[in-house]
Amino acid sequence: KTRLDGEMLTTTLASVRAQSRRGMLPLLPVLRHARGLAAQSYPLDKEKDADVLKEFGALRMVDRGLARKLALEEQGARVVRSGVLAKKMGMMSVYDEFGEKFAVTVLQMQDVQVVSVKDDKKNKNGQVNLQIGAGEVKEKNVSKPMLGHFAKNGVAPKAILKEFSVSPQAVIPAGTVLSASHFVPGQLVDVQGVTAGKGFAGVMKRWGFAGQRATHGVSKTHRHMGGTGAGGGDPGRVFKGKKMPGRMGGRVFKGKKMPGRM
Repeated sequence: KTRLDGEMLTTTLASVRAQSRRGMLPLLPVLRHARGLAAQSYPLDKEKDADVLKEFGALRMVDRGLARKLALEEQGARVVRSGVLAKKMGMMSVYDEFGEKFAVTVLQMQDVQVVSVKDDKKNKNGQVNLQIGAGEVKEKNVSKPMLGHFAKNGVAPKAILKEFSVSPQAVIPAGTVLSASHFVPGQLVDVQGVTAGKGFAGVMKRWGFAGQRATHGVSKTHRHMGGTGAGGGDPGRVFKGKKMPGRMGGRVFKGKKMPGRM
């Protein structure tokens, strides 16, 4: 085709989606072809056809300024909801409606409540900070100023306190209990936590190195990493970021757009 009109773009998008059982967009060559046609041969009415082109990611190739403007408008209209605090209990397997097996992480939400709403001062994005607390703690282990803070908001002392920035229309009153019903099955969530500390580990455990041979010339260095330098004289140093033994785990991990199940 030498011309790709809006109806054909929409039809192509619908057919691609129909061939995916999960509603995602497979068949990347088809999409790339559609993007190329849209950018090269489509007689554009940028304002009218912006939504169609945005579906294909082709709007940025056609008009960067309009793409940036729509992105900012979409970001401003997006409602940012509060997150929750949870404890990892372990892992298990679940099956979907197609019989496919998935490994899932089991999280427990223990006494999660909104402790306070800091709406007196909004951040640079016009959002409000919610202070969320979770877990039980004895009063004797809490300082007097914090006991007054909890009492002022009618909330029992919490072991952990974290803040989440939310949109003004997504503010939750102080004292509200948050449970798993705060989310819906299949909702994509961002998860952040600290990985389990493994201590000082060698390269085979930390980076998955194969190690050296078990026999034939190797003596007492079977699990060693081998050479580390880059040449004999030039550059004659070890590059930064070289995979070596060291402390493993105990770092902040962020998982983006992970599907939730309940």
